[in-house]
Amino acid sequence: MNQETLRQRFELTITLTIRGPFITGSGTDAARGFDLMFSRNANDTDTFVLRASHVKGKLREAIRDMQSAGLLTDFALNYYFGQPSDTGVLPRRGQCRFHDFSLISPKQPETTPSLTRVRIDTDTGTAKENALITIEQWLRTGEASVWEGRLDVWASDDRDAETVRQSVLLGLKWITHFGAMKGSGYGRVERVKVEMKRIEPDSVFSAALPAPETLTLQLTFDEELLIGSILRGTNFLESRAVIPGGVIKGALARFLNDLCGSQEPTVTGRNASVTKHFPELATHFHRLRVSHAFPACPGTTTRPVTVPFSLVKDDNGVERDLALAFSKGKTPGDILLQGRAPFYQIDWKEGDDAPIKAQFGWADVSFCNTTRTAIERDTRAAEEEQLYTYQYVLPEDAHDNKIPWRASIRLPQPQPGEITEEEVRALAQQLIAALNAGWRDLGKRDSRFTLQVTPGAAAPHCPRHASGYFAPTDDPSVKQAIIVLQTDALLFDPHAVSHGNFDPAERLRALYKEYWHHVTEHTCEMSGYFARQTMAGRYLVTRFRPDIAYYPYILTEAGSVFALRTRDWEKAQQHLERFERQGLPLPQTMQTEPGKQGSALWEACPFTPEDGFGEICINLDWHWQHYCEGDEYATD
Repeated sequence: MNQETLRQRFELTITLTIRGPFITGSGTDAARGFDLMFSRNANDTDTFVLRASHVKGKLREAIRDMQSAGLLTDFALNYYFGQPSDTGVLPRRGQCRFHDFSLISPKQPETTPSLTRVRIDTDTGTAKENALITIEQWLRTGEASVWEGRLDVWASDDRDAETVRQSVLLGLKWITHFGAMKGSGYGRVERVKVEMKRIEPDSVFSAALPAPETLTLQLTFDEELLIGSILRGTNFLESRAVIPGGVIKGALARFLNDLCGSQEPTVTGRNASVTKHFPELATHFHRLRVSHAFPACPGTTTRPVTVPFSLVKDDNGVERDLALAFSKGKTPGDILLQGRAPFYQIDWKEGDDAPIKAQFGWADVSFCNTTRTAIERDTRAAEEEQLYTYQYVLPEDAHDNKIPWRASIRLPQPQPGEITEEEVRALAQQLIAALNAGWRDLGKRDSRFTLQVTPGAAAPHCPRHASGYFAPTDDPSVKQAIIVLQTDALLFDPHAVSHGNFDPAERLRALYKEYWHHVTEHTCEMSGYFARQTMAGRYLVTRFRPDIAYYPYILTEAGSVFALRTRDWEKAQQHLERFERQGLPLPQTMQTEPGKQGSALWEACPFTPEDGFGEICINLDWHWQHYCEGDEYATD
């Protein structure tokens, strides 16, 4: 690896002295008796915090004003601060990462008084109807408060970093007020100080160790994170608790570009800057398989297992499993528990799955809501139709324990004509060097994390059945495998269910049977399944398939269960071992579309096995330990 001219990360410590009164809304629910409360830390709702997004927005606004006045004209504002992607679907993030500001002094009061304000009617000169608000006044008028926050920035050398520091300092000095109600004298800035130091990366893996085929990544976060937002309605976005492998891989690619001074959005062999320093890593980056990061119970070393959809409850709330019903010549619809149909997970109430998820190794993840709005450049007022509420994932559980997110990176195996054994060894060493270079930001908020890397794959929280990949059935000539999807998988072309006059349920069964028949080279037959489907579209289709008419992907959800039967289990086991190691392959029709062959496949489809999709578990012992024959059978 060529380490010459690699860029370095610098940390700017910003200290702001702000005079009271001072109020900046939290965007969260106010307490009873207050219409406007000061922003608080999501992990500790009693601790005041000055949001990084507010400081960044004010600083961007100040530097833009200074540039309009002929000052700081050499400062590349969009390069350092990013810009909205109004004209496309690719993110345009900046080089500066802002972090929330903490209150240094005075000591935060245990209780805070209130202040009331009223709007005056311009016609009558009296108080306006319904215009009285109660504000939290924790800082007395004229009293100074000191806040400290951090800003990370990449620079080629100390002189380059000092230029950024001076620009940030001048921009902050240009700002007269922070927070709300500036026109009434709130949040007056009295003093600004910006100090700089170089960040020395911590080694997370010993380069002296021989690189194994798989590395386990453990990420623990220091702040809230927003991952793969789920749009609810038009302006409410929920974060996912599971971090997709594609997000991890994208964050690592962005880190490599920052480290090498590249402005490319991806890492490939065409990326000259990254290739110069990490030639094999850049060329074969698309071959790395990065699994999803699952939030594990604090204090454990295992990786959670997705709860299978074959798990049901009876009337007494006892957990049962029906995955083995197919090998008994039954279907789940035949089985009654205590004279009634079992309760499937789709029928459970919110929170009913928490104890079961804990049995499968999942942490009890908490969320918080924050509302933000864009500010109009000229009027400095809130923009129309730009108010959004975001649901963030908290980095700690309900007992204030740090949650570890566990994922893995698997190196490719040597393949003639694709990658040699020597290239795999070089790829492993360059990957370790990259992980040791200080990667620590991920997600839409650039949330900071601490990384731990260990050799080998983390053991699944639930063990495999003693029979191994294939278990015996009542027929000695037939063996079975119960496959549980750990992550969403693209198992059929969505166009296959959009045309023709057919029963959707029968069509799905036929598509799944065809898929398993094909990928196992006719050695396995699907005898039954429990599955759900979800559509994925929006910007993903526009980003990955811009040249065709809009059509969403149809994914088979994590937790789906497929029962396979085989008479040639020795040959079939080779396929299952490959699927377990590499993930389920995409359907043939998705691989043969124009422009999707070979290394270009990841550029045209966001749900490839290399991005963590199609991960499976085989023959969980749970199915045998909790199988229930049923006390009676349904009849027509």
